Amino acid sequence: MAKDSLEMEGREGSWRGYISPGLLAADMSQLLREAWVRCRNLGVDPAGGRCRRLLSKPEFAPYLAENRLLVKTAAAIFQESSDLTGSFPVAMFIATEDGIILETFGDTKIRRVLAAELNLVPGACWREEETGNTALSMARAIREPVQVTGTEHYCRCYYPWSDAAAPLFSPEGQVAGLLGLFIPAEEAHPHTLGMVAAMARAVAGELKAVGTLEMQHKYQEAILESMFDGFLTIDGQGRVVYMNASGGRILGVDHKKVIGKFVGDIVDFKPVILEVLKSGRGYVDKEFMVKTSTGFKHFLKTAIPIRDENGRITAVVDTFREIKRVRKLVNKMVGAQAQFTFADIIGNSPPMREALRLARMAAHSSSPVL
Repeated sequence: MAKDSLEMEGREGSWRGYISPGLLAADMSQLLREAWVRCRNLGVDPAGGRCRRLLSKPEFAPYLAENRLLVKTAAAIFQESSDLTGSFPVAMFIATEDGIILETFGDTKIRRVLAAELNLVPGACWREEETGNTALSMARAIREPVQVTGTEHYCRCYYPWSDAAAPLFSPEGQVAGLLGLFIPAEEAHPHTLGMVAAMARAVAGELKAVGTLEMQHKYQEAILESMFDGFLTIDGQGRVVYMNASGGRILGVDHKKVIGKFVGDIVDFKPVILEVLKSGRGYVDKEFMVKTSTGFKHFLKTAIPIRDENGRITAVVDTFREIKRVRKLVNKMVGAQAQFTFADIIGNSPPMREALRLARMAAHSSSPVL
């Protein structure tokens, strides 16, 4: 009889001896002993083990939405690590910290068999009371990577399989999810556990990096949204990358709906920022008067081109404010308020009327008149 057959027969003996008289074989590891005791206390049927609890689509949707980044990251890491799995078939899964399968990846045939025989599908609740001891349930219990092969499983339907799983830790040290894989038991190898542990660390590291970037982005966005000045960024093709709420208010557009649009298509005048994109020359605190369908707009603007390592312009950052707000701010700072308009000027002689006419024309220009 082959060595594998002898080992299988020996574990079968341990299984029968434990299920009937309640004795555990002396050669069982403490980890397996504890798992089998939990299974028996939970009333798990050793002849069963196929996951029976499957969330409905409405029940599953919030879990998937909350963990979308986790699933995307795990899929990318699995794709990058595919050379580590070699030529043998493997099916990988990603689950929530409480054992709900979010997604499976890998060999289509293996995934199809696991779905049919064990119900390893998105939305399935893989908990020890449902499946007996699996790598997923044991990794949940001890918060460490685990591999379970063949007859080490409490339930017999898992005997053809070897599964390994590892927890994914958040920066705060909490279990954020679990990553694992299934391979045929005859393909089991000690390096499988190390591979899963390494992939779990890679996923956790990527999530931490993304989380840090997202937090930085939130801080930056909060700062930009608190500005009363308009803030606009376009890419190298003139498409709007970002606009804050003040920018939308000043330009009379919805600052969220203009993202991705050509900046010249969102206003009814030629945006000065396009000249910066064309010439590569920026400016600081420069006045501009532009004519729109509703009249003139008078701005104080600063625009800075952003270049890549080859000197090509990849973006332009533009801040702008209405001159009338600048004047209000100046008046507030110096304690003076403008109290007079053209209507307050007394005089009706031809020379005075001509002077007023010229003054009104000059008032629409940003050019100095003194």
